[in-house]
Amino acid sequence: MKRLLVMLLVVFNAALFATSIQSIRAKDYYGSVVRFVLDMDQDTDFIVEKSSDGFYLGIPGFDGKIPAYSLGGTYLDAVYGAQGGIVVKTNENLNFYKMRLSDSKCLVVDFYKADNSKASRLALARFNTEKGRLVAADKAFSSLAVDYPNHYDVWYYWGELLIKRESSRAADKLYKIPSSSSYYEKAQQLLDSGLSPAVRDEAAPMAEEAAVEPEIKITGEPEGAIQVKSVDEILDPPEGLKPEIEQSEDAVVYTIPPELLEDADEDFDSTNSLRGYWLYILCGIILLVILIIIIILERNRRKSKDFLSGIHEGHSSMDTNTMLKMVNRLLADGWTNKEIARELKISLSEVEQSIHRLHYVGGLEEDDDKQ
Repeated sequence: MKRLLVMLLVVFNAALFATSIQSIRAKDYYGSVVRFVLDMDQDTDFIVEKSSDGFYLGIPGFDGKIPAYSLGGTYLDAVYGAQGGIVVKTNENLNFYKMRLSDSKCLVVDFYKADNSKASRLALARFNTEKGRLVAADKAFSSLAVDYPNHYDVWYYWGELLIKRESSRAADKLYKIPSSSSYYEKAQQLLDSGLSPAVRDEAAPMAEEAAVEPEIKITGEPEGAIQVKSVDEILDPPEGLKPEIEQSEDAVVYTIPPELLEDADEDFDSTNSLRGYWLYILCGIILLVILIIIIILERNRRKSKDFLSGIHEGHSSMDTNTMLKMVNRLLADGWTNKEIARELKISLSEVEQSIHRLHYVGGLEEDDDKQ
């Protein structure tokens, strides 16, 4: 029983802290970017590493179960379980962004083609614009404009991004598109609807401004780096708290200036701490209850063992011939079988066996009878 309870405790503990994937989603963007999302049963961290088959996603406490999924329309081939995580199989040469969304319990990996073609770079810039990575998209469009100055799709999508950023540079970019371009009409519509008349009039005669931002180098964990809590923080950050993006070939990290980090993290840290505090208390109570049950069962087992041992000792202290004598004497005095059993502290069946032996088997040994 004790071993069974210990095994149940181990299984219960493993089940309590196991991490499960509830669903797997994947969506293609512009033929070059795929957003891969794992909906988890609890908030957890993860790692992403390149592997021989594609990419390994390490998830602490992963239970190894893969739900049904569909990767149709993407360049991802399959998902299968691995030690401590999953593998996303693909033959494409890809880089990635990774995000952990604590509020929605989602793990997000944005895979994008690593080639340096215009189509892939433009697709990534447009994807970043759509998903709120506006600084990264601005840098990408600036680089594309240098490499492809007469490609007016670059200027159009760049102007679209700058309107989202509420930048006066948007008009300057859109005014560069000539009337002969297929993007001219759409650019004019953006100018009419996206900018106020004052900004539009001011920006029209302006010369092109350089929008190249200084290169950011990442060495280890950037100072002030935090995990974002939800997509809303990226799309609509609090006043004075604009997240910047630091990107390497393999990953992207959202950072906040250290001087703003304390206030931004205070509520999130307290919520996480409180959640973890109650979880530890619950686990402690469960373990204490199981321990008490084990102690009670062990005490009952020992009492039962001591009781049986006492009976055995009582039997062993009286040899068979002595017991027969006493039973015979008490019978002669008119005692009933139950009274004899109670007096000699033996079972009723032993009294009956003694009487049978006295009457039918031969009774007491001869030497004892003579005495």
